[in-house]
Amino acid sequence: MDSLFYKKEFQIIRERLEPELKRLMASRENYAKLVGYLVVAEDHRFFNHPGYDIIGICRAIYKDVFKGKREGASTIEQQLVRVLTEDYRFCFSRKIKEIYLAAKLHRLADKYTLASAYLYFANYGTDFQGLNRILQKFDVKLEPDLDDVICAEIVARLKYPEPRRYNPARMAQIETRRNHILILFREKHDSK
Repeated sequence: MDSLFYKKEFQIIRERLEPELKRLMASRENYAKLVGYLVVAEDHRFFNHPGYDIIGICRAIYKDVFKGKREGASTIEQQLVRVLTEDYRFCFSRKIKEIYLAAKLHRLADKYTLASAYLYFANYGTDFQGLNRILQKFDVKLEPDLDDVICAEIVARLKYPEPRRYNPARMAQIETRRNHILILFREKHDSK
């Protein structure tokens, strides 16, 4: 039996996501490298949790309560829910909704396809809504051999979206994040 909780929100997610699922699954190979960068940068336990990361949630609560530092604990699925529902409020009820709906996403697609969907729908900056727009910025196409630096540049903009007007401080944040992601990716693949 389908739950009554967040039924309207899940319907919104389904309506936005389902038309793209077949295409995303068919182009799985093209997303492989970019998904690898996404997982390393945003959710390294992605393939080991049910849509929410209890370890990340506990760590974020601990740091907030005992150290006074705010830290995110959103998984890729939770970020996909946020993008598809367009709910960006900073409140506890939104986080609960994201956790619940992220856990339900497996009804629509496998984890790999959900990661691809997040990349496809994500906001990379004011003028870069969606993967196609950010790929245009770099004048590249989505392909299996996408350059490492471009992959890191794209994923870095998930945390630090590019502003409409040039902002040296934001561009420095993006560059620092890009370099950090490149190091994480190389360390992960060197350890294999």
